[in-house]
Amino acid sequence: MITSMDRLTSSSSALNRLETFLNNLTLDAERYSESEEKGDQVTLITTHSCKGLEFPHVFLVGVEDGLLPHSHSRAEGTMEEERRLFYVAITRAMKSLVLSICKARKRYGKMVPCHPSPFLSEIPKELIEHLDEAASQPVAQEVGQSRFGSIKAAIQ
Repeated sequence: MITSMDRLTSSSSALNRLETFLNNLTLDAERYSESEEKGDQVTLITTHSCKGLEFPHVFLVGVEDGLLPHSHSRAEGTMEEERRLFYVAITRAMKSLVLSICKARKRYGKMVPCHPSPFLSEIPKELIEHLDEAASQPVAQEVGQSRFGSIKAAIQ
């Protein structure tokens, strides 16, 4: 089968490197065997597959009402299961835990406001450290381009 990537000749080596890089990423931590050397690495997993695992640093993104708990959970009566998944996810952190939310998301081409997950109100206030206002502002376009340029250079 010929794919669109096969048709691109001028940037085929860059595409090959990118394809190799992406093939080495995993969304399922269970693919790694216990014998593999552990080092600096990023593991992307869902809250459903993190049970039993621990990580030095955990970043849980999208801790917003409608995502966690999922919007269907109220109607389906699965709020307790969603709460359990949240608990499992936050207890995977050994050293640090970062929970992130956004003020708005683009859905179906329109910006819609987001609200924090109701589960956040169940965390004791003394355990929460809020970022200052400057840190919560979007990154300037030039800074973002520079950061992605560094990533691009690293995989070439």
